[in-house]
Formats: sequence, structure tokens, C-alpha cells
Amino acid sequence: MAVTTIPTAGIADDAVGNTKLDLTENYAFTGTVTGATAGAYEVINSSTSTSTSTFEVTGFDNGNNHFLIAAYLQPLTANGSNHLMCQFGNDSGYSSVGHSVVTEMYARSDGGDLNYYNNSGANDGSKLQMTQNSFCGSTANPDECYGIFYIYAANPYQASVHKHLGGHGMYNHTGSYSMRPAYSGTYGSNTQFKKAKIFLNSGENLKGTVTLYGSLDS
Repeated sequence: MAVTTIPTAGIADDAVGNTKLDLTENYAFTGTVTGATAGAYEVINSSTSTSTSTFEVTGFDNGNNHFLIAAYLQPLTANGSNHLMCQFGNDSGYSSVGHSVVTEMYARSDGGDLNYYNNSGANDGSKLQMTQNSFCGSTANPDECYGIFYIYAANPYQASVHKHLGGHGMYNHTGSYSMRPAYSGTYGSNTQFKKAKIFLNSGENLKGTVTLYGSLDS
């Protein structure tokens, strides 16, 4: 059977709808897709590991202004000093946060305990502290300690402004406790940042995925 080729001019505008396209198929776009970008984010960089002391993501200098770091993490060992930290940096290395604050609410699954912590100085003011309690308590099972964390940053590569970062998360301190931290930090300089790292202040290893997203409408 001969194959009939229809010239582009012979197809009316909007003539091909979803009934003529296989919506389960993969289509590769080589041009730039515009429109429908309000509130949308693109993946800038991502890091996945089954065992690492530091997760690093790069790309603050890619042209976006507003960024989101999303992390799914699990510590490999239990340690009463397993506080999760973040720092921003560039080609010269990582810079100390001028000040960081973390507030944390928690609840126990059996209802036997619920409270909140508020620490204006954090345990390490040179870094953005993301957990007030240890990520995995010293008597906990590491398989039950995992968390999801988010960090927001505006204009980290802009030279004329001080840099601010903050976010929130959810993690299990032990198998019984659900922890809900909120954290904020500020850099008292106009340093231009290209990258970020997330790590435990104990120096022990983590597993998981950390992804940097950039806003498409910024």
C-alpha cells in the first residue's frame, strides 16, 4: 500500500487533536516551549547516592532568580548529634551563614508526647541548621529515620543583595516521633552563590536524592 504524504499547508490549524495522537508515546522537543510556565519549575541539577557525607547541587548561576531545593534523605547510622545542615558556596568554597534559626514541632504516634522547640542561635550558627533534634536518635533504628526537606532561595547569584534562605521539612527522629522543623538563615554579604550542599554535622553518611529546581517565570 502506497504511503500518502500530506503537505503541511494541507492541514488546517488545530485539525490534529488528541484522538489522532498516541498520548502514551514519548515526543522529543528540540525547540523552546513557551507559555504555561507560571509557577512552574525546571530541574537544574540533582544528586543521588546510597552513601555520601555530602550532597551537592549546582546551578544558581543558570539565569533563574528563584530556586527550590528538595531533598529526600535517610541517615545510615543513629547518632544523637545528627543535625542536618546546609551551606551555599561558589568556586572559592562554602561560606558561613551569618545567623540561622530553627523551630521544631513534634508529636509521638501514641499521643504520649507533643511539644515544640525554639532555638534562636541553633547548634551551629555558621550553617543553616535544618533539624533541632538529631536526624536519627542514638537509640533509633536508622531504617525508621527518613525525611523530606525543602529550602527556598531568592537571587542567590545576584551581586547586589544579601542572601536569605529558609524552608521546612518532615522527618522521623525515631520510629515513634514525627518532627516538623522550620528553618531560616541569612548571609550578611553580597557573595554570589553557585551551589549548595546538605550534610550532617556529625560527618556521617546519608543516602537519598537532593534536587535543585529553578523557577521558569523568574
